[in-house]
Amino acid sequence: MKKILIGLFVITFVVCSSLLSTPLAETEKETIKNEVKTAFHAMLDACNKIDVNTGLQLYWNSPDFMGISLDGTIIDYEQFKKANEEYFAAIASYKFVTLKEYITILEDNLVLHSWQGSSEAIQKTGEKMTFSNLGLTSLFRKIEGLWKVIYYHESAMPPVITTSK
Repeated sequence: MKKILIGLFVITFVVCSSLLSTPLAETEKETIKNEVKTAFHAMLDACNKIDVNTGLQLYWNSPDFMGISLDGTIIDYEQFKKANEEYFAAIASYKFVTLKEYITILEDNLVLHSWQGSSEAIQKTGEKMTFSNLGLTSLFRKIEGLWKVIYYHESAMPPVITTSK
């Protein structure tokens, strides 16, 4: 409950403080959007190469990091890292495909990124897991010159699992 209240406080603070910010020029907005999009897609590319360590670099390694996983569980960075390391250790190939994405600049150092796509993982056991409609929402903050995900939320219908012959 405490994490939920902290999350709600952070969102309220972000919205209120963004109302007091100086508007950004269009060129500044485009630069920020391109930086966040580039960082996010570098993470997707790392996942497609089964490079979990590079993929994890996008996420803020802090006790204040928070995520909501596909099963609705609220997790911290260490839980997120462990779950991803275990998952990627069990797969032989992975592919993310982007369908849509939206980037909303809340402040010059705070961005909301919404992504919709699909993913397909072939496990080392031969099973194929397909998410045909996957949604990821990420809150990015520029920390020490790098865009980092400080909060994320995943959502999807259960995957379709098939086995190879």
